[in-house]
This record gives sequence, structure tokens and C-alpha cells, in this order.
Amino acid sequence: MIHEVCIARPELLSNIYIQRVIAHHTSPREAGQVFSLAKPKLAAFTHLVFLASDRVPRASVDDVVAGTRETYCGPLQVGEDLMSFEIGDTVTVRPRNP
Repeated sequence: MIHEVCIARPELLSNIYIQRVIAHHTSPREAGQVFSLAKPKLAAFTHLVFLASDRVPRASVDDVVAGTRETYCGPLQVGEDLMSFEIGDTVTVRPRNP
């Protein structure tokens, strides 16, 4: 199952512009809930939105995974540019070729 995700550090959540972006995306916790209901062979994030400001750095991929793990304990892959997925009876993840 392919899904998008958006994350911002708590210090940014009062910013109206950040709120607008978040309103159009799924948080890691919410995505985990979707994955838990769907029970996919593999859950994969392929569109990641990391929000930040001049004063507050962006969250990390580890933060996305930790938030997702609050509600989902199945197989999870965070996509990277040019990564590929071979889907059949099983799902194989292939990193990009250098």
C-alpha cells in the first residue's frame, strides 16, 4: 500500500500556513491507522512532506517511522528517490542503482 505523509515539529503547529499544509496531508499516526486497517503486505511512504521554518528544523525520517509505529506494527518502507517495488506474492524493495 502506497501512502503519503506529512510531519512538522510541535513548535510549528500554531502557524496558520503549517496548519493549511497539514490539513491536506496525513500525519504519521493517521497513516499508521490506515495501514492497520488495510493490513498490507508492505506499507510504503512515497510522498513525504517535512515542514520546517527558519527557526525550527524539519523532523526526520526516524520521527515519521516513530509516529507511524504508534498505530501500526506491520512491514513498513520509507521510499527514496528511484527506489522500485516488485509486487507479486511477496513485495521486494530495490534501492536505486547508483
